[in-house]
Formats: sequence, C-alpha cells, structure tokens
Amino acid sequence: GANWLGAALRSRGFVLAPGPAASVVLRLGAPEIARRMTAAIQEAGIVVHLDEPEPGEDRPLNWVFHVMAAHRPADLSAAVQGAIAARNRAGDPTWTPAALCGA
Repeated sequence: GANWLGAALRSRGFVLAPGPAASVVLRLGAPEIARRMTAAIQEAGIVVHLDEPEPGEDRPLNWVFHVMAAHRPADLSAAVQGAIAARNRAGDPTWTPAALCGA
C-alpha cells in the first residue's frame, strides 16, 4: 500500500521525503500553503497528519499518510485524488477554508 501510494503521488508531481515503511511523507513546503492544503483535504474527509517543525527548526511542513492493512486500493486512490484536489484548492486565491491548522 505505502509503496503504491508513494509512487502514485510522486508521478503526480508531489515531493516525498523518507519515512517509516508503512507511511508516506509528503513535503508541502511553507506553512501557509501547507495549512491551506490540510484544510482542503480534511474538508474532503481524508485524514492526514500535518507534521510541523519544532520552533527554530528550519524544514518544510509535511503530511504523513499512515497506510494500514485495512486500506483498500480505493482508499489509496481517494488519498491521491484528495491530495491533488487539495493542492489545486489551496492555490486558488478565491477559496477560503472553514478553518486552518496551526497556531
């Protein structure tokens, strides 16, 4: 599951970071876009973990997809489509999320 999800996201232009074998770590970049993308994917009903750096730590924000044995191929496909839609929605200046993650 994690290998398929990682390859599918990479083939759609996402940047992946090394992560645990059962997880896919997707690099999002700056906090503003990461939080907008997270709000967008959560509105679509897809759960991701937004991994933010500690204060003073200089690194991009990441999503961590925890892939479990119970995830079916349709679930993984939905995650890919949700990530694409979240990226598009977050880049739309006319869209206002209901709530943003973060401080």
